[in-house]
Amino acid sequence: MNMKNEKKLKESEEKSDPYLELLRNFIDLATNSFIIYDSELNLVDINKAGTELLKITKQNIGKNMKEIAPGIEETGRYNSYLKVLETGIPVFLEDVVPSPKFGNLHLDIRAFKMGKYLGFVVTDITELKRKEIQLMKTEQKLRNLIDNIPIGISTINSDGKIVEMNLALSKLFGYKSTSEFARISFFTHYYTPKDVEVITKLITKEGSVTNFETRFKHKDGSIFWGSISLIVQATASDQIQYLCILRDITERKENEENLKKQLMKFNLEDGYIYLVKEPIQTLSLEAFNDLLKVGYSGFIISRVHEEKLREVMKGDFKFLWLAEKEDVKSLSPKLLEIEAKIKKIPNKSVILIDRLDYIIFKNGFNETLSFVQRLREFAYLIHFVIILSIDPLTLNEQELRLLEKETREIKSKYMIKLPDSLFEILELIFRQNNLGRKPSYSEIRLELKVSKPTVRKRINHLISLGYLRTFKIGNKKLVELTEKGWYLFLK
Repeated sequence: MNMKNEKKLKESEEKSDPYLELLRNFIDLATNSFIIYDSELNLVDINKAGTELLKITKQNIGKNMKEIAPGIEETGRYNSYLKVLETGIPVFLEDVVPSPKFGNLHLDIRAFKMGKYLGFVVTDITELKRKEIQLMKTEQKLRNLIDNIPIGISTINSDGKIVEMNLALSKLFGYKSTSEFARISFFTHYYTPKDVEVITKLITKEGSVTNFETRFKHKDGSIFWGSISLIVQATASDQIQYLCILRDITERKENEENLKKQLMKFNLEDGYIYLVKEPIQTLSLEAFNDLLKVGYSGFIISRVHEEKLREVMKGDFKFLWLAEKEDVKSLSPKLLEIEAKIKKIPNKSVILIDRLDYIIFKNGFNETLSFVQRLREFAYLIHFVIILSIDPLTLNEQELRLLEKETREIKSKYMIKLPDSLFEILELIFRQNNLGRKPSYSEIRLELKVSKPTVRKRINHLISLGYLRTFKIGNKKLVELTEKGWYLFLK
């Protein structure tokens, strides 16, 4: 049957079968290109989308593929299509077709056998390819940016094995390449091995760690300060990985330490709890003020009214009144509520909890001791400084020792050796001042059993050294320690 008769027969079949007419309308309205060739690769039919995309008109029906697409045989695709007709195995490929109007067209071509014919579905993927190329360029730019920023970024598994990292991380530790650094567990670079346990515990509980400051080891063994943040990421296989960001903060820490040396009167380190034993709140306030001077954010939880504290404090701070009364600025003495409030306080803060004895009275000693133990761990993790003030007379010796095991003592940076004769006067005045009293010259003379001229001479000498000041009430001269005098009794 010649081509003309075959066409007439086809038209006759379509008129007699409404389903075929419906199918033709559907194919013509499709956005994909549909093309049919016979067993000799002569064009049988093409839909509207195909003619618009490939510029193959209906006038090409009956022509061979080699005539419609000159040079196709040299590409090897012509023989591939014949093989599809022979084996029935479809082929999928991408092609680039030059277009004077639109530039290169990227086509997705699927060829498959349909009876004795060869069918094609052709999809224009030019826009998809453009976006793919743009995405690759963006990813490359992002990779270049990540590799060159002075922040180490990596993905590590729960054993410390480095899965992926940027170049900056390996340089941070003194390695020339990422491959060299990846051979070693990340955990071995912590200066303090305990940090691995602490961070793992915190990230398991909270799901992330933010700006944890600690020391790390370079490849050559030298030490640097780093601020590390981690967040848990689940993989497709449900294995745990951590996205890790590490910054070198050595210069900042050195500047902070230099500032502390110049301005601070006390030896106070980040990440520790300090216990101040004082019947009247004095030394704890001075230590708190010391950290405010060097840029720490201050938070006071106290039984003392805010107005009274602001009269003696030199820096700004946030205040919560420790009371059962519900108020905007009050905080319940319940331990869980105090703990929850402390956990919301930002990094680089100093927290003063006044009247720990009141908290013990409200919650019991054992529960409060557990609370202090939790605070100790939290202070270490977040690098807080926490100062606890307590009247030592409210506890027995065993309870006081248990608290001392969980805390540090505040120590003055000014350790001056005085003659015993002068120090015993200071010690007597310290005890009296700590009870809220100012002793007179006469009381000191009687207590120490020395003459009036001797006690006057010694007190005047201590006044000249800046350790004492005097007040006159009526005929009595009263004595109290200066700020410098208080420092001598910080242990």
